[in-house]
Amino acid sequence: MTMTTSMLGQALTRPRLQVPRSKSNRSVKASDHSDGLPTTVYLTIFVFRGKPDTHYNRHVIIYFTSLDAPDFHETILVQRPYHNGPWQVIRMTAEKFWPEEKRYLSHVNAKVGRIQQGQETGLVDIIADMPITNREADWNCQNFVLEGLQELVNQGYEAQEWYDSVEDELMTQLVSDTVG
Repeated sequence: MTMTTSMLGQALTRPRLQVPRSKSNRSVKASDHSDGLPTTVYLTIFVFRGKPDTHYNRHVIIYFTSLDAPDFHETILVQRPYHNGPWQVIRMTAEKFWPEEKRYLSHVNAKVGRIQQGQETGLVDIIADMPITNREADWNCQNFVLEGLQELVNQGYEAQEWYDSVEDELMTQLVSDTVG
């Protein structure tokens, strides 16, 4: 664990994320890889407290990284611009240490199997393409994330056992220390 101080002067504990650090990281973009060598993509699901902090109000996002492409950082989430507004898929391509956010609660490490270098964004595209319109009233970002992970299984990137394990851990994080 690493301690940092927020802008408000509060001590923050940086939880160890799954992406290991390597001394041999090269500074290249994911799109610069065209040699087809295998790479591992790390998928981390971040959980944030809701208002009120009940399990169904907790917000989740997915953050993708890869050791072999140190400039590859993508966050994907869905949100509404206003209460009961239409859902929107948001993609961010900058490096971000999400545990520094005020409402951060926990995360789930869900390493995705090996894929060809240069194809890292394809995994993000699969999730970004999940349908978000004409959903039931109680559909939310949690459903979006789980449906996206299931689609990774459906397209052969991971096994159903992987999904079941990640879903179980995510559900544990979503109900942990909730009110009500």
